[in-house]
Amino acid sequence: MQRWMTKTEAHALVWSKPMRDLVREWQISEPALRGICVRAGIPIPPRGHWNRRDPHDPSHVVPLPPRGLGESNRVYFGTRQHRFQRDPEEIPAVPLPTFDESIEVAGARVARSVRPVPARPRHVHPLAEAMLGDLEEQLQPRTGYRPSEHLDERAERRRIAIANAVFLGLQP
Repeated sequence: MQRWMTKTEAHALVWSKPMRDLVREWQISEPALRGICVRAGIPIPPRGHWNRRDPHDPSHVVPLPPRGLGESNRVYFGTRQHRFQRDPEEIPAVPLPTFDESIEVAGARVARSVRPVPARPRHVHPLAEAMLGDLEEQLQPRTGYRPSEHLDERAERRRIAIANAVFLGLQP
């Protein structure tokens, strides 16, 4: 049995026959097969699916969700040790990936999912404001103390600006 395959091929195979038959063919355990499918985002048939009258009816098959941004389209079935013990000369050349959606559609999906961060925030989150207050307090000269040699003001302000953007991005 082929160890590497695309998510589409794996989805079609997982929904074509019961898991107990697949684990015998691939010589892996059923929990391992389920874990591989879950990590790869491949929906698996629920328990009792193959006891239905017509399990091959397309209305019972859960469709494969679109690939997440940056996710690989290839899935490895088998134990981890075999994946790393192959001879490099045996590895076939990887074909260029093909995508189900155009670059424009993928770009639009990214634009919808990414919230822009302004260069100068109009609003400062209360937690970031408290962090700025703590920084200002640390920068104040104190009598009897040496100024902090390890405090990089520019790096701290950059850190607080990034934290502010994250806080504002997570705010409903």
